[in-house]
Amino acid sequence: MMMEEDSSNSLPDHVIDPSSSRILQSKSIQAEDAAMTEYGGDEDTDDMNVDEQPTFQRLSAHAARGGKAEYRRIRCPAHRYTPLRESWDSLLTPLVEYLKLQVRFNTRTRSVEMKTSRHTLDT
Repeated sequence: MMMEEDSSNSLPDHVIDPSSSRILQSKSIQAEDAAMTEYGGDEDTDDMNVDEQPTFQRLSAHAARGGKAEYRRIRCPAHRYTPLRESWDSLLTPLVEYLKLQVRFNTRTRSVEMKTSRHTLDT
């Protein structure tokens, strides 16, 4: 007999029916639900086409960061200092020319510091 009730229900087993749910909601959600039922929003939402998804304008890398520059510091251990110095030009070229990053080597802290700018490409 219990199986007949579950098969007549349109919701899957893992979904809680909101009309029979005993979960307490905040007052703001209750007020919003009450406004939707007064307005008739529950009936109107069934008629809406749920296949349509919103389209948003494409953001640039600078706008996605909120206009702030990102900054990273990579420490260089003592045994890698000489190989880094020898291959600095070959490492620096793609970072600066292709990714448009600002790169420097801080000799005091022995770390490579990279920073984005407004010209940085989002890859």
